[in-house]
Amino acid sequence: MVSEYRLRRRVQFYETDAAGIVHFSWFFRYMEEAEHALWREAGLSIAPIVADVGWPRVAASDSTRSSDRSAASMPRRRSETARS
Repeated sequence: MVSEYRLRRRVQFYETDAAGIVHFSWFFRYMEEAEHALWREAGLSIAPIVADVGWPRVAASDSTRSSDRSAASMPRRRSETARS
């Protein structure tokens, strides 16, 4: 079982604003990408073909300490709350 997973990803130019800072709207896309990679790493699928249970997202948050710039490599950790 994976206890922590890190995915490194290069920020693309089109994900930034005119100042070269990553636009906030991309952060949840990054988290979604990391979530899918985490599930694959654990040998699971986020959406199995046959499933009796789903994973509804109730809340998600992101905390950024500094600006991320184009061509930077961004490590991200996921944190979210799900309820049934």
